[in-house]
Amino acid sequence: MSSALNPIPPLKEQIDRDELAGAKLWSFYVSEAEKYDKALVAGWRSDMDGLLIFAGLFSASLTAFLIESYKTLSPDQGAVTIAILAQISNQLHGGSNVSAVDVAPLMNIRPTSAALVCNTFWFLSLGFSLACALIATLVEQWTRQFIYASELKQSPIIRARVFAYLFYGLERFGMHAMVQLIPLLLHISLLLFFAGLIAFLEPINTVVAVLAAAMLASISLAYLYLTVLPMFSSDSPYRTPLSNIAWGFFRQLHVLSLAAWKWLLDEDGTMPSSQPGQPIAGEKSSRTMFDVMLHDATYKSDGRAKRDGRAMVWALRSLTSDDELEPFLEALPELVWGPNGRRHGYDNMINMLLESDLRLIPRIEALLRDPDSGLLAADLQVRRQIFCIRALWALACFSVSEPSAQQSFPIFDHTLLASLMTSTTVVRALLPYLFSAYAMVRCSDFCSLSTLIRSVVNNGTISPIPLKQVQLHAGNLSFSAFSTMLEQLIDCGWTPTSTQRALDALNSCTDLAHDILADYWRRSASVDQMSYQFETTSSLLQQVALQPSTASAIKLRATFTTLIDENSQQVERYKTIHPFDLSLDGILHVLRGNQDCLADTTFLRLFLLYMANRPQASGNVETQLFPTCDPTFIGSLLTNCVVAFDGRTKSNALGVIWLCVYWQSKVAIFDAATVMAINATTETFVTSCTVAVVKADMLRRALGLPPLTSYVGQFTLSQEEKENFGTILLEFLDSCKKFPPNEGDKSERNMGMQTIKMLTSYLSSKPSFSPSFQRRFANYFSEILSGDSPTLGVPIINWVGSVGSPPIQGFNDPGARATILEASKMFSRIHNLRVARTEVGGTLDVLLAELASDTSVPAPDAPIDLDPTTSVTT
Repeated sequence: MSSALNPIPPLKEQIDRDELAGAKLWSFYVSEAEKYDKALVAGWRSDMDGLLIFAGLFSASLTAFLIESYKTLSPDQGAVTIAILAQISNQLHGGSNVSAVDVAPLMNIRPTSAALVCNTFWFLSLGFSLACALIATLVEQWTRQFIYASELKQSPIIRARVFAYLFYGLERFGMHAMVQLIPLLLHISLLLFFAGLIAFLEPINTVVAVLAAAMLASISLAYLYLTVLPMFSSDSPYRTPLSNIAWGFFRQLHVLSLAAWKWLLDEDGTMPSSQPGQPIAGEKSSRTMFDVMLHDATYKSDGRAKRDGRAMVWALRSLTSDDELEPFLEALPELVWGPNGRRHGYDNMINMLLESDLRLIPRIEALLRDPDSGLLAADLQVRRQIFCIRALWALACFSVSEPSAQQSFPIFDHTLLASLMTSTTVVRALLPYLFSAYAMVRCSDFCSLSTLIRSVVNNGTISPIPLKQVQLHAGNLSFSAFSTMLEQLIDCGWTPTSTQRALDALNSCTDLAHDILADYWRRSASVDQMSYQFETTSSLLQQVALQPSTASAIKLRATFTTLIDENSQQVERYKTIHPFDLSLDGILHVLRGNQDCLADTTFLRLFLLYMANRPQASGNVETQLFPTCDPTFIGSLLTNCVVAFDGRTKSNALGVIWLCVYWQSKVAIFDAATVMAINATTETFVTSCTVAVVKADMLRRALGLPPLTSYVGQFTLSQEEKENFGTILLEFLDSCKKFPPNEGDKSERNMGMQTIKMLTSYLSSKPSFSPSFQRRFANYFSEILSGDSPTLGVPIINWVGSVGSPPIQGFNDPGARATILEASKMFSRIHNLRVARTEVGGTLDVLLAELASDTSVPAPDAPIDLDPTTSVTT
């Protein structure tokens, strides 16, 4: 049936289908091979054209010389004729007494050696020249045939195989060697011509022959020099057809000499055994001249760095239009900063670009100021402006982070960036780029000013003239307040105390960096899009800025409070990490060493407002807050909030602390100081919950346990460790008896339930507790289930009677089991099965069934007394 529906195709048809399946792959091969082969053939044809022209002209010139020289190979008929005419003249003058002239010796004169050498060399030269022309003509014919055959068929599969067949035929029959042989024949022909010319001139005139010999020697030496020059300088453009032959010969000679030297050393017992002529391991004897050139051109070195810089300087000088400059601006940031941080491979190039007369930065700023000249569309104009701003950021970043660039800081027009940021017509998409570029440009200005200050301060002293120089430079960089302060010092006259006051004023220059940092964070928090290279920019600014002074810390603290105050209504609206969050994180990271500054109640109140409201956004924002801050520092700030406030604000602080532990997000870490601060407050249900989770988390960290990922027993604890976690649970249950949750407050009910879940999750199933612990727990269990807060009974029942392996099986004290059984029955009767089924589920049934099946459990006549001697502290 299957064969009838899907008949198997014939073998030939199946093969054809398989062939067609590779059509796309072969098309890729054809596109690549065609470019290579056509470039190769076109190069050969161009060379052959030049060789044909030269061979034709040379052969014509050589033929003219041969017409004269070949006569010297036969008897000189002119000499015989002259001799006979002389005999006739003598006979007419002297009569019959004059003897006859014998012309036989004249007819038998053999050609001279010079004539033989001259004609031999010239005829050989003519033969080589004509052979060169013939082979060149044939090569042109072969190349035309190659192109015709490769383009005859349109099928990509057939064309690909024709290309491969013909190309490997070229290699098989040594076509490359044949093409290289043609100019060699022409060169040999030329050398033979000059050698024959010497032999031709030597009988005629010795001086002229010597000059010809000198010319031949010069040409031969030049030819030899051009032949071996590429062997010593791989960047040499000069070479001859013999260069590759000489290269291979000397490389092989070098390998053989090294092998022989190694063998000699081996005979002395100083090296491992080897045979003469055996190539040394690792010796790259097969490297061609092209391989060496490629290595020398790309190997990292000072020479390569200088060449790169010179090449890029030339390229920029050749750019005349903005369209040509745009690709360079787009690539510039990648030269300075990459995904893994600062790049240094192109530092020398960038230095050369900044130090040359290109005026690179003014050119970029001019393009940013007028990006379109009225010719670009709006989106392309914005794109070009972004490239310009990113390029300025990269150059400023380079000047700040590169010590060599700090000797001569580039001059930026930061007023241009400032005007764009405050312009009402600027495209909002530019702002994230403008903020980062402006901050880095101002940071570059600050570094320039700091460098000047360090240069003029001499062993802790300063004079009015250098101080005036600093004041003028600060004014030019638009650090107006700092410049005015220095100007007032100078105008007051120089007194013995002026030096110290001037030094103090110069030291306050470091506050400018923190002003730039605060301004950057404030601007970045005002937009929804992350500022360009926000983390990198913040990190560089913080590296430049030293530990903030008290005044700078106060300014940063004011920026922190202003940001929260201005965005208090929008904190919950940001569903993911926002520039606002990262700005706050950066400020706290800088202020971490100024604990006194952080005791301000306004600061703490707004910090608490942020911590209480920000996690309400979705997307697990609470786990990503303060990525660069020490969690212990965040914990100490929240502890300060507990100490500093009362009433509702204190409750909010306790709630935030509880949430931080509940999240297990490592945002904040708390210690004994937090427990002491909470215990010093009026005890409430919220304080009980908070102290319990903080103690449990402290114990978890002390034991090296990982954070909880679910309320499932996943730890293997010792008996003492279980007792410690159990004691925290008992203390919490005891406090719940004294300060039960407000059943009308949903947040308190939820906090109580989650606290019990967290505490019991550290206790594995079937825990082994002491009898005294079991009795105490049973009493608390009974009191909570019979009290006015049934909400707390739900997580307790869910833990004790959890489905699968209930912990009640680990309670082996009969009295405790009886109390738990009676309390469970009473809870079921009071709150009906509805509560038991919906909130407790089947756990209550499991608990009742487990206890009812135990015949050793007596009916409790009275509550079990607490045993205070069993308390274990953490």
